[in-house]
Amino acid sequence: MRTLWDRQQINDALLRYCRGIDRCDEELILSAYHPDARDDHGVFVGTAAEFSAWAVAGLLRVVQSTTHELSNVMIEVNGDTARAESLFVGSHVQDTDEGITVNQFHGRYLDVLTFRNDRWAIEERRTVYDWTESRSTQRTHPADDPRFAHGSRSRTDPVYVGWERWSGASNGVGR
Repeated sequence: MRTLWDRQQINDALLRYCRGIDRCDEELILSAYHPDARDDHGVFVGTAAEFSAWAVAGLLRVVQSTTHELSNVMIEVNGDTARAESLFVGSHVQDTDEGITVNQFHGRYLDVLTFRNDRWAIEERRTVYDWTESRSTQRTHPADDPRFAHGSRSRTDPVYVGWERWSGASNGVGR
């Protein structure tokens, strides 16, 4: 039973990173790491705190939205240490004078996680890029339709603003 709990706590840490990076929430990103953790994203190598500040500043400066999705998460627990390999797709949307570009990064997070101070968190992360693609597109429904909830890259995003208030659409559809 303990191994199932460990694996779920590790998975939750990996997902907190994804939500944190997509919402540009440094506090949430850092909750996935131990304070002394290291991160190697290829273009950046340093502490988790340095990475978080660098990534959020860069995303807010040049990217309008991101989504980071994990799949095929393999977790191997050995006592208070674990290894995880997680496939990711990171989609970054840039709105420039030339139009909208979607850059997708496909790869794997290779993580060493440890159980310290009553929590599982990343101690060391290495990002491996398997392939990337870039494509031009145009903004389409529902992005411009005010009837749909829209995400934001801050604590004003619907995920932070009270889940119980999500209902309330005036179109008569739903509960």
